[in-house]
Amino acid sequence: MFTRKRIFAVAIIFAILAANLSVQQNPVQAARKITVIIDNTLLNFVEADPQIINGSTVVPFRPVGDAMGATTDWDDATKTVSMYLNGQYVKLSIGNSTMTYGFYITDTSGLVTPVSTGTEALTVAPLIVNEKTLVPLRALSQGLGATVDWYDSTSTVSIKPPLAPTAQPVATPTPTPTGSPTSTTDPFTTTSYFKEITPRRAQAMYNANEAFILAVYNSGEDHSKNYMPKVKDAARYSGSLVYGVDLNDSYTSESGYLSFIWDYTRKDKTQLPLIFLVYGEQDVTSMDYSYTQSELERQFTRFMDYTTYASPSPTSTSSSSYWGNYWTDISFGTAQNYYNDSKRFIYVVYDSQKGDSDLLDKVKTAVGDTRVNVYATNRYNYTANSNHFIWNYTDVDAALTKPVIFLVSSSGRVQTLTVTYSTDVAGYLKDF
Repeated sequence: MFTRKRIFAVAIIFAILAANLSVQQNPVQAARKITVIIDNTLLNFVEADPQIINGSTVVPFRPVGDAMGATTDWDDATKTVSMYLNGQYVKLSIGNSTMTYGFYITDTSGLVTPVSTGTEALTVAPLIVNEKTLVPLRALSQGLGATVDWYDSTSTVSIKPPLAPTAQPVATPTPTPTGSPTSTTDPFTTTSYFKEITPRRAQAMYNANEAFILAVYNSGEDHSKNYMPKVKDAARYSGSLVYGVDLNDSYTSESGYLSFIWDYTRKDKTQLPLIFLVYGEQDVTSMDYSYTQSELERQFTRFMDYTTYASPSPTSTSSSSYWGNYWTDISFGTAQNYYNDSKRFIYVVYDSQKGDSDLLDKVKTAVGDTRVNVYATNRYNYTANSNHFIWNYTDVDAALTKPVIFLVSSSGRVQTLTVTYSTDVAGYLKDF
């Protein structure tokens, strides 16, 4: 009897161990119905149901891309999924726990050219289950600029795709009173503050170290048609002159002459139009269509003030003394609102009393040198509550002694840099 009891007990122990081992070896959670909603529409998966693996929801990639309106490619040789949507792209490969994402532009022939590249570590690599390719849903969606929310009580993923550039509604024309100024309906018409030039001419001006403002656009695209009036109005109200290069015009064969702009189209340059502030001596600041008209006007005004005051020669005084033109003090609450509104911005947190003043001067000098707009909060004057977004990316007391820089993208990604004496702050700002 004793032997039988011992054998029975041993059998129970082995059964328990086998069950535990089975659970540990299978990262897929127990069957759980996952609901995916994209732009308020329930998504039906025919090929395979969504699953949760290692805490991440994985789904068949093509239905998601189709629902978001993305262009989807599958490279069978490399087992790589590529998706393109409104100037943003992602690439995921089977078995690779690193996702590549970035921004691209499309030329008049439809050729896609990436203008920035980043990587993101995945908690679960794309995989093939029952001959179906599954990819992590949140990483894929956010890589394309979408907003993703998870509701645990109902096991629901809600995705809001990024807004696509659309043509503005055309207002019913009204007769123009006699003697009043005639409104310009063509956003590309030459005026006293806007002049179209060829790519060859723009490159020659750059090579000659001239200071000028350049807008590169495609008159055949709705996005350029909608945005260029803002550029022209900003030029008019700031008293500046903007030169324009149309990549859709008859001289597009000259576009190869416009080589210098591709040295300055870094991250977040999603599509045309692009604006370049050329200070001379191959010193260029680039902007994209995310800037409002008032922001453009402010940038154009500062450009005019700087290029009028400072000599463009190599012996000119350092632009670091002009940091105040690009530095805007805000409260923690305002920064949180910018973050909640998906605004793309550079944010500096520092303490004017307890912090290292030399490190703060280092940041201000870099801001002046790069002419990048920065928002800043002095912790000596304001208090951030415990729910502020910055505490997700840095230690609560980190900004007491050293300035901390936050690069906040419109998709909610945040990169942080605690400034030290060896930090290349200017390079960090330019890369953003």
